[in-house]
Amino acid sequence: MTAVIKSRLATGIRAYAAAPKTTADADQHVSALDLKDVEIDRLRGEIARLSEGLKRYEAGNAEAIREARKAALAEGQAQAARDAEAQLAIFRDAAKAAISDFQARMTELDALAPMLIHAVLQKLFGDPANWSRMVEPMVLRALRDLRTKSVVAIEVSPRDFATLPQDGALAQGEYQLGFGHDLHAGQCRICCRMQEIALDVREQRDAILALLSEMERVSC
Repeated sequence: MTAVIKSRLATGIRAYAAAPKTTADADQHVSALDLKDVEIDRLRGEIARLSEGLKRYEAGNAEAIREARKAALAEGQAQAARDAEAQLAIFRDAAKAAISDFQARMTELDALAPMLIHAVLQKLFGDPANWSRMVEPMVLRALRDLRTKSVVAIEVSPRDFATLPQDGALAQGEYQLGFGHDLHAGQCRICCRMQEIALDVREQRDAILALLSEMERVSC
């Protein structure tokens, strides 16, 4: 009985054993492997192509960034130059306005100058009581042009001096200082060995007025 069972089990096992592969099955398996390798190679090529494209894109992008930076720098420099030119234009306009205003003021002053000088002359020479202060400088200027030893005496008007000067440059010379009673206010006389020199504050005033009139005539 046991022998019969074993015999039947062995027969069943043989019946369900896998059938041997045919040549066609082997070829189909090889073809599948080849297709897999081909697909892998294709994918590797695609990856390489994409990698190369990515490198080119990155290089192009870096170049674009550099160009953009250059353009931005150039634009910034150009804007700075435009701003500087605008500031310079403002400065030029301000300078022109200041010069124009200065010239206008100078023109006004030129027109006022004769009036101002006349006002100063009137203050200096208008009151004869002030002429005494001009006599001494007038005499000293004249003495500088003369030989000191040739001067014998200097006469001043009693209308300018209540008493003869006792100090100051006029009283220090080697000549006689006295009054000329015929002299008017602002007049004096320098007596030299060979001549007399008459000085008058009015003559100085008139000379200044003549010079002023000439200046006015030239400026017109």
